[in-house]
Amino acid sequence: MGYLNKSQHRSCWCSSSTTDLFKHWAANELNQRIADRTADILNQYGTLVARRKYELLSQLPFAFSTTYYDETANNLAQWRDLLDQTQRVYDSLDQATQASFFEMGLHPVLAGKTVVDLYTKAALNGLCYRQGRISTNRLVQEVHDFVR
Repeated sequence: MGYLNKSQHRSCWCSSSTTDLFKHWAANELNQRIADRTADILNQYGTLVARRKYELLSQLPFAFSTTYYDETANNLAQWRDLLDQTQRVYDSLDQATQASFFEMGLHPVLAGKTVVDLYTKAALNGLCYRQGRISTNRLVQEVHDFVR
């Protein structure tokens, strides 16, 4: 029974825990061996995305503080760690399973990290510009490299 069919047949989903649902889905659709890691990846991704919708990252003031509590650095580090974890799982899969995992796991994480990285660097560039720092040129180049 396919993933979308299960959504119509609630008897297939016996748990109220999102993690259990992710594990059950990953075991059936991908591979039992990576079910726990896939559930962890999807939970972390959901948490990171829920902090701020992608389309709201362009609004000012920036969603994460560029000056206090290392918010931007910590947020980017969490996205990098999640991408590394997701890439390791992807690399451990056989070729037949990689395509499905790429669609459901690796691509959303990679795209999310890229968008957050782009807007974070743009916000840091604005801060450096207002402070008259030389690093403004380096940051603006990094933002341009994302767009190219």
